[in-house]
Amino acid sequence: MAAVAAALLIVQNGHSTGVEWLWFDFEMPQWLLLAITLVIGAIVWEAAKLAWHRARTRASDRHQTLSTARRRLGRS
Repeated sequence: MAAVAAALLIVQNGHSTGVEWLWFDFEMPQWLLLAITLVIGAIVWEAAKLAWHRARTRASDRHQTLSTARRRLGRS
């Protein structure tokens, strides 16, 4: 559903637009600018999910290691 909405948004925005970013100043089709923005957003989203998953896994591993150590020492 999101891909269809993105495709429609891209198709409807065919005119050229000016882009000023840092020291770059150029013209490009608005659909291309939107497509680049969507790709960068997807990459950032996946990187955030990966970082969150790694943090949760590491926290779980630390908790499990601590629980094992406490059991071996006779503490609960």
